[in-house]
Amino acid sequence: KTQLGEFEGSIHPKLSLIEAMFEGTSGSYDTMVRLATLGMDRWWKRRLIQAIPPDREYHRILDLACGTGISTLKIAEEFPRAEIVGIDLTKSYLEVAAKKIKNRHIQNIELIHLPVERMNELPGEFDLVIGSFVPKLVDLERLGSACEEKISPNGALVLHDFIVPTQKMLRIGFRTYWIFIRLFMRMQKSWLETSQNLFRIIWESNWQQEIQRVLTSRGFTDFYCETQPFQVARIVRAVRQA
Repeated sequence: KTQLGEFEGSIHPKLSLIEAMFEGTSGSYDTMVRLATLGMDRWWKRRLIQAIPPDREYHRILDLACGTGISTLKIAEEFPRAEIVGIDLTKSYLEVAAKKIKNRHIQNIELIHLPVERMNELPGEFDLVIGSFVPKLVDLERLGSACEEKISPNGALVLHDFIVPTQKMLRIGFRTYWIFIRLFMRMQKSWLETSQNLFRIIWESNWQQEIQRVLTSRGFTDFYCETQPFQVARIVRAVRQA
């Protein structure tokens, strides 16, 4: 049964910027992410699912920062018998996801209003934790600790997000691309806060290197990294030791 649960208590101060960035954007998010990534988001989501280790069964799956349910619905298609939990900081995004789930008559997804860093408050463990556009926005140490606590032995973590290209010409192209994306976002009043902050967060983030250190120190192994075309995004997978 699909639910839209709530979390109680105050939001951590570091999350206030993220909350402000996405407030009021839920209705246009799917269109914005498709246009802003030039359609690459669909490819990235497909590769994210394909990166899940295939040699095991998944009974309980957690989708981090599930937003409007783009990844959550794909996970439900891939694992129709699994119990799927989606969490997100922005309640209005979860409301959009809930409508999609209801319209498709999907019965195995539960949505909970909860920041990623507080996933350790969820009951039970998960065989698989997956997250798209997550690492650059969260405290990786807190994420690592929560994953150590909530991912079952031999369970998998699969993450995807933007990265900054290392090759010079691709790096120049990436900056130019974001100039136009920010201009496009500024044409939409609800995306103004995002246009002012998102590129800076991406440019300053070093999540793809930090996450391996964080997870290794917490008993994760079998790392797999896949850089996406033009070096603009990466998928990282790890398995928690038994």
